[in-house]
Amino acid sequence: MPDPDESADRKPSQQTGPTIASDGSIAGLAAGRDIHIGSPSSINDLVLELQHLSLNAAFQRFRKIELKAGVLGDLAAKDPRRASDLVAKLVTADEAGARQLVRQLAPAFAGKLMLLMKPSARAALMEAHGNPARIIGSMGSADGAPLLSDLARRDIGTAAKVLAAFPATHRAVYLGHMEPHQAARVLSTFAPADVKDVIERLESSDRSAAEILSAELRTVAESAQREGSLKSKVLAFQIAAGALLVVCIVLLAGRSGGSAQPNTGATVSPGPLSTPQPASNPTVSVIPSGFPADHPLRADLAQWSDTCRSWQEEPEAKGSQITRLIYSCRTAEGIWVVYTQYSSAVIPFSFGKPNQADATGGSWKGPGERRGTYLLYARDRGRPGIWLQEAGPSRIAFMLWAPENSSLGEEELKDSLRRLLRDHGYELAP
Repeated sequence: MPDPDESADRKPSQQTGPTIASDGSIAGLAAGRDIHIGSPSSINDLVLELQHLSLNAAFQRFRKIELKAGVLGDLAAKDPRRASDLVAKLVTADEAGARQLVRQLAPAFAGKLMLLMKPSARAALMEAHGNPARIIGSMGSADGAPLLSDLARRDIGTAAKVLAAFPATHRAVYLGHMEPHQAARVLSTFAPADVKDVIERLESSDRSAAEILSAELRTVAESAQREGSLKSKVLAFQIAAGALLVVCIVLLAGRSGGSAQPNTGATVSPGPLSTPQPASNPTVSVIPSGFPADHPLRADLAQWSDTCRSWQEEPEAKGSQITRLIYSCRTAEGIWVVYTQYSSAVIPFSFGKPNQADATGGSWKGPGERRGTYLLYARDRGRPGIWLQEAGPSRIAFMLWAPENSSLGEEELKDSLRRLLRDHGYELAP
């Protein structure tokens, strides 16, 4: 996917002095002439070059500069967006170099650059810095809270440590400016007394924000309770299944004349498989045959809890064997998020995968170092969809479908799908 500003026309500089070559570079520098970084005029020439080159070309030039921090400050004063883009690309291409650079910057300055980046890039840069509390704390709650939300989406434990580092008087202020669901996830890791203190402080300054946060806390608590209940049910099923197996062996032994050994020639016909019914939330009490006992699909669903409050469960069967478990939800904007997990009895992704001839694709990276391939296709005329398939042994894929009968154009709908993915830690590349 090309960089968003690769084709954008950059305004010509109003300054006099350096000669701009046809490719946007400073004449002389492009030819390899060395510059003395300590010279103000040389720094100014270099900043102009970074402004006028395409983003990719500017990044290659930026990587060769030894004193990046000084040049970056001057560039940010003239073109903060370009400065932010260069740092964001450095995080992807050279994490060690990005870590070294960001630690040389004033925390508030680093934070201002991050606010111009995509959420996933902001979280990655804070992680590379190693001390996100310094950056977030230097920016004030209004600007620091979005960064804390991004960090929570990527690493809830680190986000909780950052919030815990703030004085009790500041925690409520930050949480009141955060995305409510991420704020609730962070606050739920605190002791009950601390949670009560935060809510009371927030009520005194912003009752509406306190009510929203309290409601989200209940949602997070209920979700955790459901997950705990599910694990208990799975354990109970495994114990019951083991007991049933023992009973079957005893019965078979009795039929074979009282021998303590099972009759290896006897066969037991499987009983009818109960088909899970659609529910407002995933509530399969018994994992169907052929699916992993820990059912990893459920962990994926939690990533979307800020936009998907309920899921419909739709098992797909062939005969008496469930071949896929499908969960779907529709966001407030009408976008469908659909997860599917294939049984070990079938070839994964051999059905249900789009096969349009005009589909385009590439690779993706997601939370927890996960990665894979994707296809951008037309689910219906003018209604795009994205299929994401994880690399490795995973038998899980998920899709995003644009709303039906939308008034938006096809490209706008594609952008809305990409934006939803970015907001949840996924990056697409051609």
